[in-house]
Amino acid sequence: MELERYRANGKAKPKQSKRPPRHRAGSWFIKGPIPFDWITSAAELPGKTLATGLALWFEAGRTKTRCVKVTPRLLAMFAIERHTGRRALQRLADASLVSLICKKGRCPVVTILNTETDRTDSPRTIAKSDK
Repeated sequence: MELERYRANGKAKPKQSKRPPRHRAGSWFIKGPIPFDWITSAAELPGKTLATGLALWFEAGRTKTRCVKVTPRLLAMFAIERHTGRRALQRLADASLVSLICKKGRCPVVTILNTETDRTDSPRTIAKSDK
């Protein structure tokens, strides 16, 4: 068993940690916690809406405010095109996950809202299929 830890060149492989991976010092990350019901509500919406929502949470964590400006650079970091991002922001606003202020010729300003849903605080239960 111990021999499996060694490579052909004789160096030991690093042990696998049971903890989830963490970001490296100086690298970007999404600051949380993000409410689970917010994520599931955004995930139910079509297209890149969830990715756009995660971009909003990223910027909110970086700037330490719930009100963020959605710039083309922010959308590009998450591989979201400008028009796709606009549609996704509108979907998030229609689902009451964000409030949206759009002015002609300006970047949209978004405020992340609390979700007021009738879901329980626990994650959804997923039924196992009978075999």
